Amino acid sequence: MAISPSQSIVDQVKALPPDEQLRVAEAIDKFTWAQRWRRVCERIEARVRSTNPMSDDQVDEAVREVRKEKSLSDRSSTPQS
Repeated sequence: MAISPSQSIVDQVKALPPDEQLRVAEAIDKFTWAQRWRRVCERIEARVRSTNPMSDDQVDEAVREVRKEKSLSDRSSTPQS
């Protein structure tokens, strides 16, 4: 069975010393960042299109519920200094 080009590259990277592996990973991260970010945005946009928008009354109720919650400092088990 033939090895895919990407698997071949991964195997080559695995053979590198750790510091070189990090350099390769950082380079890939830099030139794929925009593509990955665009995919995230597309998933968010698709989710927004597939859901029904909340009414003003539903938003008001959600805000009231959050305001009823204790603050994080009040919920903390660490005593305030």
